[in-house]
Amino acid sequence: MARGHSPEKASNRGNGGVACFLLIKCMFTVSTQIWRWCPGVLGIVLACAGAFSADPAIENRTVVAKAQVLAGEPCTVEYTVEWQGARDACIVLPLDVTQPEWGAAELKTTRTEHDGERWRVAQVVAYTAKAPGRYTVAPVEMQLITANQPIVGAFESTPATRVKMDEVSISVVGPTSWKIWGTMSATVLLAICVGFALLYRRRREAVSSTEVDVVAASRELLHDARRCRLDGDLYPCYQTLLKSAEVLQTVNIDAKGVADAIRRRIPAVGFQGVHPSDDEMDGLFRDIERIIARRNSPPVPDQEKQPCR
Repeated sequence: MARGHSPEKASNRGNGGVACFLLIKCMFTVSTQIWRWCPGVLGIVLACAGAFSADPAIENRTVVAKAQVLAGEPCTVEYTVEWQGARDACIVLPLDVTQPEWGAAELKTTRTEHDGERWRVAQVVAYTAKAPGRYTVAPVEMQLITANQPIVGAFESTPATRVKMDEVSISVVGPTSWKIWGTMSATVLLAICVGFALLYRRRREAVSSTEVDVVAASRELLHDARRCRLDGDLYPCYQTLLKSAEVLQTVNIDAKGVADAIRRRIPAVGFQGVHPSDDEMDGLFRDIERIIARRNSPPVPDQEKQPCR
């Protein structure tokens, strides 16, 4: 008896083929869409990664402390780098200072400063020229290691980013430009001071000499007046005392009062026959002697002070 295919089995085979076709078509469509989206998604991922790992913006500056220095005096140059962000976003390596042909260079200080998230590293180099002139400091390179820079092997061997600093000029002058003028000015000033001192001394000596002459003349007149008193000549005695007091007036104003007192008594002694007392005469002599003593002159000898009774 021959075998035959039933209609139901044939129908099942047809349905299975259609299902397989539809499944393959769907898989192909999804694969095509995925490959179409991949570049965009990859770009977004890379952009985000770059935003989080990009190097900070580095700013550099070179500042010369003085526009002009003396030969042998160091001139400091400050090299700075700045960035915005974290402290460890940038590591600044020490400068490798090269010695110039015209002098010497030395790294003096390195300091780190910050204002909020603004960081600044400054390195100060002192350049010293041996002779006057205008010198150029070649641009130096500061080495930086950023946060996303891969460290290969030891830290010292990690390749660093190099930042080229600006070239600077240094003006060096010699001592002749100011020391000579300073020395000349000091010499002239010293000469003027010495001249004024000598003039003042000479004037003081002249005044002192005049005072000595005046005091000597007054003492001599006082001696003559004492002699007249010893001789009993009271009128000439008062006249001589008046001259002695008037001479002292030129160097001491106190002698004027003594001279006025003597002048008032002269008419009575000379024309009215008044005999002054010993106390009065002793007082006049003492007043003149006191003024003479205040002028730093030698005192009147004791034997001259004894009145004649």
